[in-house]
Amino acid sequence: EGRGSRCERIFYPFVVKECPAEPSTNYVPVTVGPALALLAIAILLLVLVKLYIHYRDTQEYRKFMKEAERVRNASNEVNPIYKSATQKYINTTYQGNEAETKKEY
Repeated sequence: EGRGSRCERIFYPFVVKECPAEPSTNYVPVTVGPALALLAIAILLLVLVKLYIHYRDTQEYRKFMKEAERVRNASNEVNPIYKSATQKYINTTYQGNEAETKKEY
């Protein structure tokens, strides 16, 4: 209790000042509150991005399926790249039946 003390009463004419109360040291709500709010905002943004990507992928898939269906319906012929797995071979040295010489293998 001397001149260096923080909490002393100072008397001036007509004014009485007292030192303010010590601030509370409960920092948990001050730090956890904003941290949880930031986490909630981040999760919300991730969910929104995921929903947007799913929506765009669905649109692309529908577009792809329509294109594939249009191409399938436009040409009823065989794909020009497709090559049949069966081939016709004629054995010229075989002396048998004409019908048997043209077998598919």
